[in-house]
Amino acid sequence: MSKTACEYVVGQVSGTLKSSRQANREPDLTVKKKSRLADLFTADKHYNNKIKFVSSVPDNTTSSADLKNKKTKVSEKQDRVDENEKRTTIVKKIIRKRSLQDDARTIFIGNLPTTVDRKMIRKMFKKYGEIETVRFRGASPKELKIPKKVAVIRKEFHPNRNTLNAYVMFKEEKSAVKAAAKRNGKLIDSHHIRVDLASMAEKHSHKTSVFVGGLAFDIQDDEVWQHFEPCGQISAVRIIRDNKTGVGKGFGYVTFQGLVECIVV
Repeated sequence: MSKTACEYVVGQVSGTLKSSRQANREPDLTVKKKSRLADLFTADKHYNNKIKFVSSVPDNTTSSADLKNKKTKVSEKQDRVDENEKRTTIVKKIIRKRSLQDDARTIFIGNLPTTVDRKMIRKMFKKYGEIETVRFRGASPKELKIPKKVAVIRKEFHPNRNTLNAYVMFKEEKSAVKAAAKRNGKLIDSHHIRVDLASMAEKHSHKTSVFVGGLAFDIQDDEVWQHFEPCGQISAVRIIRDNKTGVGKGFGYVTFQGLVECIVV
């Protein structure tokens, strides 16, 4: 009886060991399938991720059609720039032409007393032709913070400056030429006014003019006129002044009506 029990136990152990070995040597087919499916799923997931990454990368390659479109756009933009430059040049030429035409029928009046106004200027020059505009320039305000236009309207001038300039535009060019020839050097309230065409206002004749230096900064045009008057008939006196303050810079020019007087000086 003991033998049978022993054999039974051994048989049971042997059978158990055999089943364990078989399990190690021959795995279940269901487990294999699950493992294989898991591997395939993982591989498929990695593949899809690669596809997404590749599709998200921008394509740097440009087709010939795209290059042609880009060149066309650049060319059209350059054409617009060139067209704008041409229009700007044309406008500038028109403005310059109009400016020259306006200067030809405009006179400059210098060394006017600050007591004059537009009505007086129109009354003085209307006999030479129809006047379109009268503008005052070169005023020296009582204070630098006061605009020049306001100083003219309010008559608030610097105490050391009693003169200003004006521009008179006629309707016709011949009127301006006649006014400049007739009124230059005339006296208005003890001021010898300088009348010239606007295009010639900043110029002087080197043959009939003399340079005068070492002048006082607060000197007036008429003081220089009176000093050089014994030398001959004076056409104009021009003191170079600061544009903002109107104070003289210490030099100027005296223009005579002939070469003889200039040589005598």
